Amino acid sequence: MNWVESSSFVAAHIGVPLSKSLGAVALSFQTFSVSEFDVYDTRGNLAAPVGQKNFHFAAVYALEPLRALGIGVPLRVGVGAKLVTDTLAGTRSHTAAFDLGASFALRLPSIGGATAEASAERPPAFIVAAAFQNLGAGLKYIGVASPLPRNLRFGASYSLIRAPPHELTMAVEMNIPNDSAAIAAFAFSTDAVWRSS
Repeated sequence: MNWVESSSFVAAHIGVPLSKSLGAVALSFQTFSVSEFDVYDTRGNLAAPVGQKNFHFAAVYALEPLRALGIGVPLRVGVGAKLVTDTLAGTRSHTAAFDLGASFALRLPSIGGATAEASAERPPAFIVAAAFQNLGAGLKYIGVASPLPRNLRFGASYSLIRAPPHELTMAVEMNIPNDSAAIAAFAFSTDAVWRSS
């Protein structure tokens, strides 16, 4: 896809569940490129063209450690390892980084008449999660390291209405990056079918 002129972004992801005790694994590949464009120095003279190419490969492993030990607590944890290659103005740099994350689910009451059996098969109504992203060394250009943008992320979702075929889920998210101001977001999704008598 093209976000702006002369740029492109491609991504591919795949996840495979192993078992309830072993968890799941996932692989991710992303590439982002910007075509070369003219750069001028402080005197207005044309300098060498500048372009950028970025490749990002990640492997993720997640599981429910307490369930694997026979304890029925819905805590999920995950770790991701990624390799990043970036080429900027003809200079290539490599680095590795890690992401850590966890989520916890609660089966709080929802508005709806679903049976206990049906509710047990559905995702919990309330989920909270947190993640710490881009832990690792930065990319180095011409002997100077440029740190990766570390990000602390929190989120929660609550299924307020779960009365099939009607659904209403609300979610909030907070991102706290180390290189800019914190960002908060709120969203909701609904699935409703209205029937006339």
